[in-house]
Formats: sequence, C-alpha cells, structure tokens
Amino acid sequence: MNNLFCTGLKIDKRYDLKGSTLGRITNHEKDKPIDTSIALKDLNFLNEKEKFIIGHENKERLIQIMKKDAEFFAEVGIIDYSLLIGVHDYVKHKKIH
Repeated sequence: MNNLFCTGLKIDKRYDLKGSTLGRITNHEKDKPIDTSIALKDLNFLNEKEKFIIGHENKERLIQIMKKDAEFFAEVGIIDYSLLIGVHDYVKHKKIH
C-alpha cells in the first residue's frame, strides 16, 4: 500500500484508522520519540484521547466520501478499509515574528 500526503508541511503524526480495536495498536517505547513515519492505529488514537476539529461542512463532506468509498468497495468485494490521517502540528511549527 502506498500513502501520499499532498503537502509541503511536516506530518507529525500518522493514523491508520479502521474503526476496530482488535490488534489495532502500534507499540513504541515510552521513553523514545515516536517515529513519525510509522502510522499509529485505533487504540493509539483512543488512548491519546485525540480529537480532530474539522467543522460541520468538512464533516459532512468526509461522511459523503466515506459512504461512496464503502459503496464502491462493497460492489467490488473489498472488505478492508482504513482512513489514513496525517497530522501537522501547526502550533509546534508556527514561526514567531
């Protein structure tokens, strides 16, 4: 599987979310920095109590995209679906003038 983020911004965290918790964790050593090139999974997302604020319009758009994806995958017999999310920490990288 190839992943592509169309941005010049640094991706600080990656999540590969499937909506399942069974075996869905990326283990990492607590005292070492997380390798940002490795995708975290559903349990990492839940354990870190992450939230994405995307606004009502983007939420509706995302739901429609996911519905279309699910319909297409059902038509062609694909049952594996995940949502890859790249997170850029704007505050961390914001330049102070």
